[in-house]
Amino acid sequence: MYLTPTLVMRATIVVFGVTTIAKIVAASDEPSSQLGHLLNADEVILYNSEGRIEIVPRSESLHYLGDLPVAKAEQRYANFTVAVEEDKNTGNKIQKRCKRQKVFTMKPVETYVNWDVAMSGVIRAPPHARATILVGSGYRISNSLSVNSPISLDVVQKYLTHSLGISYSKSWTTLYSSGYSFGVPPGKYGAIVSNPIATRHSGYMDIGCLGDSKRVEFSGESYQSKGYSGLTWVDGIIGLCVGDTYPLPRCFGNGTL
Repeated sequence: MYLTPTLVMRATIVVFGVTTIAKIVAASDEPSSQLGHLLNADEVILYNSEGRIEIVPRSESLHYLGDLPVAKAEQRYANFTVAVEEDKNTGNKIQKRCKRQKVFTMKPVETYVNWDVAMSGVIRAPPHARATILVGSGYRISNSLSVNSPISLDVVQKYLTHSLGISYSKSWTTLYSSGYSFGVPPGKYGAIVSNPIATRHSGYMDIGCLGDSKRVEFSGESYQSKGYSGLTWVDGIIGLCVGDTYPLPRCFGNGTL
């Protein structure tokens, strides 16, 4: 059960002005060599341990990523109760003076493979022909930060940026890229997706005086830049998600694309 409302500085998955490039070809009309790097649903693109782009079987992709776990629902969604600002003035004319402090406590860092992020629209291949799909333009992913106290957002963001060197306003947007294309099997729905490697820094900030402080919870999710044949994106895997129904269910994670 998720508690709401929550203040979220988030644009983790945003789609705007999107255009999908698709080409329909008969399954035997064109050899793979003439279509460039034509991949199927069982293949994904990733960076290997030597920093080079590699095509590997989807079934082995998590192993190539160091056997990282797939994100859990509680990692994908912030689950905070909003902190309500209360007037603590008791009416006493003389109040004990104290030095207000901000104390940050960080939880263990979490690293995981995130759910499917769309990099193209969903298309359906004809019953007797394969459809070739390319990365679309205008698909976006960004670092994100969630807190449960509106007035503390800037303070938390500045602390994390200063201590961790992470910009939570950083984002990546797809442009047209013909370096790789995927073949959607006849009669199937398909979309190109990314499963980025996410790093989560979370914790809480105690602010106030000794014996009279409040606690603010926060959670930040960030990614690392990578380039794929002229496409600037984030570290992780890029592949094809296929299915029999529309809306197309995510291959990694809950919900639909």
